[in-house]
Amino acid sequence: MAAKTKLRYNVMYFCSIGAKILKKIYDKPMQKSIYCPIFRKEWLLGLSLQKKAKNSMFGSIEFYVVAVFIAAAVIGLAAMPRTKGEARTYLFAGELAPDSTPSEAGIVARVDDRGRLEIYRYGLEGISMEGAYSLAVKITGFDVTIEERLTAGARSAEAASIGYASIDCLASERYHIQYRSEATGRSAAFSINMRPGNEVKRLLG
Repeated sequence: MAAKTKLRYNVMYFCSIGAKILKKIYDKPMQKSIYCPIFRKEWLLGLSLQKKAKNSMFGSIEFYVVAVFIAAAVIGLAAMPRTKGEARTYLFAGELAPDSTPSEAGIVARVDDRGRLEIYRYGLEGISMEGAYSLAVKITGFDVTIEERLTAGARSAEAASIGYASIDCLASERYHIQYRSEATGRSAAFSINMRPGNEVKRLLG
Protein backbone atom coordinates (compact mmCIF):
# COMPACT_ATOMS: atom_id res chain seq x y z
CA MET A 1 0.00 0.00 0.00
CA ALA A 2 2.88 2.34 0.85
CA ALA A 3 4.51 1.64 -2.54
CA LYS A 4 1.28 2.58 -4.39
CA THR A 5 0.97 5.82 -2.38
CA LYS A 6 4.58 6.72 -3.16
CA LEU A 7 4.05 5.97 -6.87
CA ARG A 8 0.92 8.17 -6.96
CA TYR A 9 2.81 11.00 -5.24
CA ASN A 10 5.72 10.75 -7.73
CA VAL A 11 3.36 10.90 -10.73
CA MET A 12 1.45 13.88 -9.33
CA TYR A 13 4.71 15.66 -8.48
CA PHE A 14 6.19 15.34 -11.98
CA CYS A 15 2.87 16.27 -13.60
CA SER A 16 2.75 19.48 -11.55
CA ILE A 17 6.30 20.34 -12.62
CA GLY A 18 5.37 19.70 -16.26
CA ALA A 19 2.29 21.94 -15.93
CA LYS A 20 4.40 24.80 -14.56
CA ILE A 21 6.89 24.45 -17.41
CA LEU A 22 4.08 24.50 -20.00
CA LYS A 23 2.56 27.59 -18.39
CA LYS A 24 5.85 29.47 -18.66
CA ILE A 25 6.27 28.38 -22.29
CA TYR A 26 2.79 29.44 -23.44
CA ASP A 27 2.61 32.62 -21.33
CA LYS A 28 5.68 33.91 -23.16
CA PRO A 29 4.66 35.86 -26.32
CA MET A 30 5.99 34.66 -29.65
CA GLN A 31 8.76 36.82 -30.99
CA LYS A 32 7.78 38.46 -34.31
CA SER A 33 10.05 39.34 -37.22
CA ILE A 34 10.79 43.03 -37.91
CA TYR A 35 9.25 44.20 -41.15
CA CYS A 36 11.60 45.68 -43.76
CA PRO A 37 10.46 46.28 -47.37
CA ILE A 38 13.83 45.17 -48.72
CA PHE A 39 13.49 41.81 -47.05
CA ARG A 40 9.74 41.47 -47.55
CA LYS A 41 10.00 37.86 -48.76
CA GLU A 42 12.08 36.82 -45.77
CA TRP A 43 9.60 38.54 -43.43
CA LEU A 44 6.61 36.78 -45.00
CA LEU A 45 8.46 33.47 -44.85
CA GLY A 46 9.22 33.96 -41.16
CA LEU A 47 5.55 34.63 -40.37
CA SER A 48 4.53 31.58 -42.37
CA LEU A 49 6.96 29.32 -40.51
CA GLN A 50 5.85 30.69 -37.15
CA LYS A 51 2.21 30.07 -38.05
CA LYS A 52 2.95 26.51 -39.17
CA ALA A 53 4.92 25.79 -36.01
CA LYS A 54 2.12 27.16 -33.85
CA ASN A 55 -0.53 25.07 -35.62
CA SER A 56 1.55 21.86 -35.89
CA MET A 57 1.17 18.89 -33.61
CA PHE A 58 4.53 19.53 -31.93
CA GLY A 59 3.57 23.10 -31.12
CA SER A 60 0.19 22.27 -29.60
CA ILE A 61 -0.62 22.22 -25.90
CA GLU A 62 -2.08 18.72 -26.23
CA PHE A 63 1.25 17.33 -27.46
CA TYR A 64 3.19 18.68 -24.49
CA VAL A 65 0.53 17.55 -22.00
CA VAL A 66 0.65 13.99 -23.40
CA ALA A 67 4.46 14.07 -23.35
CA VAL A 68 4.48 15.14 -19.69
CA PHE A 69 2.05 12.38 -18.70
CA ILE A 70 4.09 9.75 -20.57
CA ALA A 71 7.28 10.92 -18.84
CA ALA A 72 5.54 10.82 -15.45
CA ALA A 73 4.27 7.29 -16.13
CA VAL A 74 7.75 6.07 -17.12
CA ILE A 75 9.29 7.57 -13.97
CA GLY A 76 6.52 6.05 -11.85
CA LEU A 77 7.05 2.58 -13.33
CA ALA A 78 10.80 2.86 -12.76
CA ALA A 79 10.16 3.69 -9.09
CA MET A 80 8.01 0.59 -8.53
CA PRO A 81 9.66 -2.27 -6.64
CA ARG A 82 10.79 -5.19 -8.76
CA THR A 83 8.92 -8.44 -8.31
CA LYS A 84 11.00 -11.57 -7.91
CA GLY A 85 8.42 -13.95 -9.28
CA GLU A 86 7.18 -17.27 -7.97
CA ALA A 87 9.55 -19.35 -5.84
CA ARG A 88 10.56 -22.80 -7.09
CA THR A 89 12.02 -25.56 -4.93
CA TYR A 90 14.10 -28.56 -6.06
CA LEU A 91 15.64 -31.48 -4.16
CA PHE A 92 18.99 -33.02 -5.09
CA ALA A 93 20.45 -36.18 -3.58
CA GLY A 94 24.17 -36.04 -2.98
CA GLU A 95 27.03 -38.37 -2.20
CA LEU A 96 29.38 -38.79 0.75
CA ALA A 97 33.11 -39.46 0.74
CA PRO A 98 35.74 -40.05 3.43
CA ASP A 99 38.77 -37.83 3.86
CA SER A 100 41.64 -38.59 6.19
CA THR A 101 42.81 -34.96 6.17
CA PRO A 102 40.87 -32.71 8.60
CA SER A 103 39.52 -29.56 6.99
CA GLU A 104 37.50 -26.53 8.02
CA ALA A 105 33.78 -26.44 7.32
CA GLY A 106 33.34 -24.84 3.93
CA ILE A 107 32.05 -25.24 0.39
CA VAL A 108 33.36 -25.03 -3.15
CA ALA A 109 30.83 -24.08 -5.86
CA ARG A 110 31.96 -24.85 -9.40
CA VAL A 111 30.17 -24.66 -12.76
CA ASP A 112 30.97 -27.71 -14.88
CA ASP A 113 31.16 -27.99 -18.68
CA ARG A 114 27.41 -28.77 -18.91
CA GLY A 115 26.41 -25.65 -16.97
CA ARG A 116 25.57 -27.49 -13.74
CA LEU A 117 26.52 -26.08 -10.33
CA GLU A 118 28.62 -28.59 -8.42
CA ILE A 119 28.67 -28.18 -4.63
CA TYR A 120 31.53 -29.72 -2.61
CA ARG A 121 30.97 -29.58 1.14
CA TYR A 122 34.07 -30.06 3.29
CA GLY A 123 34.51 -30.52 7.02
CA LEU A 124 31.46 -32.66 7.80
CA GLU A 125 31.35 -33.94 11.37
CA GLY A 126 29.33 -36.72 12.98
CA ILE A 127 28.33 -38.18 9.59
CA SER A 128 29.15 -41.73 8.52
CA MET A 129 29.28 -43.28 5.07
CA GLU A 130 25.88 -44.87 5.81
CA GLY A 131 24.37 -41.43 6.27
CA ALA A 132 23.09 -39.07 3.59
CA TYR A 133 23.84 -35.64 2.16
CA SER A 134 21.23 -33.76 0.10
CA LEU A 135 20.34 -30.21 -0.91
CA ALA A 136 17.02 -28.35 -1.06
CA VAL A 137 17.32 -25.51 -3.59
CA LYS A 138 14.84 -22.63 -3.54
CA ILE A 139 14.96 -20.20 -6.49
CA THR A 140 13.24 -16.81 -6.41
CA GLY A 141 14.25 -14.78 -9.44
CA PHE A 142 18.04 -14.55 -9.24
CA ASP A 143 18.14 -15.24 -5.50
CA VAL A 144 18.93 -18.84 -4.53
CA THR A 145 18.82 -20.48 -1.11
CA ILE A 146 20.51 -23.86 -0.70
CA GLU A 147 19.53 -25.79 2.44
CA GLU A 148 21.89 -28.57 3.45
CA ARG A 149 20.24 -31.71 4.79
CA LEU A 150 22.28 -34.29 6.67
CA THR A 151 21.53 -37.78 7.97
CA ALA A 152 24.11 -39.03 10.46
CA GLY A 153 23.96 -42.77 9.76
CA ALA A 154 25.42 -45.56 11.90
CA ARG A 155 28.27 -44.49 14.15
CA SER A 156 30.05 -47.80 13.60
CA ALA A 157 30.47 -47.08 9.88
CA GLU A 158 33.39 -45.21 8.34
CA ALA A 159 33.29 -41.48 8.92
CA ALA A 160 32.46 -39.16 6.02
CA SER A 161 33.79 -35.63 5.85
CA ILE A 162 32.94 -34.61 2.28
CA GLY A 163 29.55 -34.15 0.65
CA TYR A 164 28.91 -33.63 -3.05
CA ALA A 165 25.82 -32.71 -5.08
CA SER A 166 25.13 -31.41 -8.58
CA ILE A 167 22.46 -28.74 -9.21
CA ASP A 168 21.04 -28.59 -12.75
CA CYS A 169 18.11 -26.16 -12.40
CA LEU A 170 19.95 -22.86 -12.88
CA ALA A 171 20.09 -20.90 -16.14
CA SER A 172 23.17 -19.22 -17.60
CA GLU A 173 22.75 -16.10 -15.45
CA ARG A 174 24.32 -14.49 -12.42
CA TYR A 175 22.83 -15.65 -9.10
CA HIS A 176 23.08 -14.52 -5.49
CA ILE A 177 23.32 -17.70 -3.42
CA GLN A 178 22.84 -18.35 0.29
CA TYR A 179 24.11 -21.74 1.52
CA ARG A 180 22.74 -22.85 4.89
CA SER A 181 23.40 -25.84 7.12
CA GLU A 182 20.49 -26.26 9.51
CA ALA A 183 22.22 -29.07 11.42
CA THR A 184 25.30 -26.99 12.25
CA GLY A 185 23.76 -23.50 12.19
CA ARG A 186 26.42 -22.29 9.74
CA SER A 187 26.01 -20.48 6.44
CA ALA A 188 27.82 -18.71 3.60
CA ALA A 189 26.81 -16.26 0.89
CA PHE A 190 28.26 -15.68 -2.57
CA SER A 191 27.46 -14.66 -6.14
CA ILE A 192 28.36 -16.68 -9.20
CA ASN A 193 27.92 -16.33 -12.93
CA MET A 194 26.73 -19.65 -14.33
CA ARG A 195 29.45 -19.97 -16.94
CA PRO A 196 31.54 -23.17 -17.26
CA GLY A 197 34.75 -22.99 -15.25
CA ASN A 198 33.63 -20.37 -12.72
CA GLU A 199 34.38 -21.30 -9.13
CA VAL A 200 33.76 -19.83 -5.67
CA LYS A 201 35.17 -20.97 -2.31
CA ARG A 202 33.61 -20.02 1.03
CA LEU A 203 34.08 -21.02 4.67
CA LEU A 204 30.92 -21.65 6.67
CA GLY A 205 30.56 -19.22 9.53
